[in-house]
Amino acid sequence: MAIRHLKIVFVGFISLLCLIYAAQNVANLDACYQAFAYVLGAADHQIYPGSIFPAVQNPAVIWLVLVVVVGLEFIAGLLAAK
Repeated sequence: MAIRHLKIVFVGFISLLCLIYAAQNVANLDACYQAFAYVLGAADHQIYPGSIFPAVQNPAVIWLVLVVVVGLEFIAGLLAAK
């Protein structure tokens, strides 16, 4: 019975972690956008110069990726809580 309670607590913490990360990204939306733009733009891409994905500079695509990631964080948190 103790293992069952530990699993419930563990899943609760996972849910809380996902929701906190999503809320943190929403609270710091500009910094989050800049991080996504940096990664998707392949800036300072020296370790792996040949990538299978092209660098993305379009702000609309960067915002789309950002919304998808934050949305998936919220969904993961809510599904874990369920």
